[in-house]
Amino acid sequence: MSHDKIKHSGVLEDWRIGEHKNGASDLTPAQKAPWAFDVSITRQAIHITLTAPDLTSRYATIEIDKGDAVLRGYLSDAVMEEPVSLRLTGDKVEIAMPSADNAAHVVIKP
Repeated sequence: MSHDKIKHSGVLEDWRIGEHKNGASDLTPAQKAPWAFDVSITRQAIHITLTAPDLTSRYATIEIDKGDAVLRGYLSDAVMEEPVSLRLTGDKVEIAMPSADNAAHVVIKP
């Protein structure tokens, strides 16, 4: 098994576009536009960069941290320097919020 960094690039579109015949009818043209993605995989983490049609980026990292799977979501450093983390334990999902300086960029919906 190789432990070299693996890279992959491609495009994603809203899941509604392929899911139903008219599933994307309520999407705007901007929402229908594809996003570019880059994935980099190492022994320590999976790093994902998503680039929106307006060329802004979002970042996600998946890693193992102290025996749990953790997903960290980032916006650009110009917007928010800290991640929101979802820690997937054996029996619950823990959400770690960024500091108060960055909390204004986080919305939790029930």
